[in-house]
Amino acid sequence: MKKIIIISLILLVFLLLGSIKIVDARSGCCSWHGGVCGCSCCDGSPLSSTCLPYYPGCSGYSSPSYTKSTPDCPSMSSYDSLSGSCKCYSGYIVDTDYSGNQSCVSGSLYCSRLYGYNSSYDSLSGNCKCMSGYVWGTDILGKSHCVTGDSKCQDKYGYGSKYDSLSDSCKCKYGYLWATDMSKCIDDDQYCRDKHGLHSSYDSLSDSCECDSRYEMTRKSYGSGLECVSCTSKYGINSEYDYLSDKCRCRSGYTLDDNSTCVKKQNNVYFLLKELKTDTNQAIIKSEYDYNSYLIEYGYSCYDSTMKRYLNNKIVVNLGTDFDLDRWDKIVLYNDSGNCDIKNVKKVSSSFTLEDDEEKEENFDKLYSEYLEQINTINNTAPNIPNNLENKDVKNNETEKTIINEIKTCNEGYSLFNNQCIKIPENAHVVDSPTDVWLCDEGYEEKNNSCVLIKNIEESVIKVTPIEKKDDTVDNLIVENNDQDDINNELANPPRGNKIKFFFKNFFNKISSWFK
Repeated sequence: MKKIIIISLILLVFLLLGSIKIVDARSGCCSWHGGVCGCSCCDGSPLSSTCLPYYPGCSGYSSPSYTKSTPDCPSMSSYDSLSGSCKCYSGYIVDTDYSGNQSCVSGSLYCSRLYGYNSSYDSLSGNCKCMSGYVWGTDILGKSHCVTGDSKCQDKYGYGSKYDSLSDSCKCKYGYLWATDMSKCIDDDQYCRDKHGLHSSYDSLSDSCECDSRYEMTRKSYGSGLECVSCTSKYGINSEYDYLSDKCRCRSGYTLDDNSTCVKKQNNVYFLLKELKTDTNQAIIKSEYDYNSYLIEYGYSCYDSTMKRYLNNKIVVNLGTDFDLDRWDKIVLYNDSGNCDIKNVKKVSSSFTLEDDEEKEENFDKLYSEYLEQINTINNTAPNIPNNLENKDVKNNETEKTIINEIKTCNEGYSLFNNQCIKIPENAHVVDSPTDVWLCDEGYEEKNNSCVLIKNIEESVIKVTPIEKKDDTVDNLIVENNDQDDINNELANPPRGNKIKFFFKNFFNKISSWFK
């Protein structure tokens, strides 16, 4: 029994050893094809010649045609079972290789080949993009290309433009400005010249355009806007440029008229309307500028009733651009908003009058009668003057001051002027003037505060000398080279042409003789 058991065990061991050899031989069959299924691999692949001896029943077996379940994918790709196709690895895209075959190539290489070396591949979006500092543009062939931002801006807006990466837009460089139509960047001065003319420039301090020296900003003569023009173009040839104020101005003696043109100043001067004769439109006026008197003939635009209201009052005369009274200067009646032209003008003496001869004779007779009455009154009331009263300046003598205050005159040879007695030299006469106390007689000229005879002029001279004083009497006059009868005759019937002058001269001599 034991022998049977031992033999059985030995056989079993041999059987086991034999089975191990078979498994070892079979273990290599279809190891990468899912194992052996019948007479072929599980994936349908046929048994190899190595495996067939182990499957004697499969000798002469012909395996069915084999179809792979997954395709072979190119390098840098893998099969995607979900989509059932090959896909390139991340960072690679399908393209043709150098042999012209489709393959998975680097995205950066692909983008640089299409858009230049300044492009890169964006794996998130799966698209090409330009690197930082570069933008989409065109190459010389007009194809899309990654170019620098500055080059793109300069191609579009000129050399004065640049690229701003923060705003991703083009801007003008420092010293350049957008043209008025925003078509290009131009330098500051060119911008100002385009806007305001050739004589304009850019001021960086105020960040604005300004006119060059000797030019001023003004409204354009055509169109809208401002332009820089010269002073003479704006205000006329009588203008000039003031470098201190940087502005145009009119030259000295000129002013702006209503048309903004520099013209000569119009001088308005006050005149006193001394006399008026409305039937002939004549008047005597006295200037407050040169104190001269003038006989004028005025136009009919100044009505008689209006002119009469200004008699002995001031009127305004527009003398034009000078200070001389000329024809066609204008009388301005400022209280009546009226004016008229001066048609004729003649300079006259301060004693000139518009009265005719008969009127002068009547007025003189009346005045002379009053003179005789005053002489009689003075003779009857003549003061008793002491003999020892010296003939000296009244200003220094209290007694004579009192007498002057009563009779309001000075001694002979003096004239009252500004409350002072001024000595009158020989061959001179008193005048009514705000500046002169006396003037030399005709035929004499002033020299060293005296009047001397002008050569080659002969004229009889009447010398008046005082006689010796007598107590309580009025001084008499001794006239050399003349008969007393002639003098008396002249007193009774003075010459017509010199009656008024003769009247005042004798009137003052008569009064002053008391105080000698």
